[in-house]
Amino acid sequence: MRSNRPSHTAFKVTGRVVALGHMAETRDILLRGAAEASERLLLGTGHIGTRFLGLYKSPWTHGLYRCSDRLQPGTLRGIAERKMFCEHEVRAASLRTFPRSPSISERHHSRT
Repeated sequence: MRSNRPSHTAFKVTGRVVALGHMAETRDILLRGAAEASERLLLGTGHIGTRFLGLYKSPWTHGLYRCSDRLQPGTLRGIAERKMFCEHEVRAASLRTFPRSPSISERHHSRT
């Protein structure tokens, strides 16, 4: 990340997650809340606003994605599945590196 700004690739991938999370054919592949978390990340950078974010959720953008999927069948599903595969691998590696410690609420309940 240069100068505290996400890369163009990061913007594209995160934007696609937002779009895929709002499309019937791919929303069930993504983890619950992935699209909403991606929206918050994009808005949190301060480099895009709600109007631009709305493009990712628009029927026009979804139509373009579907058109590209007709040219290269499986592209949308592949993007969503790859994103979830990466998410799973990162979580698994992080648990191997940093074993889970009990949450504050779990610690509190174990005392009572």
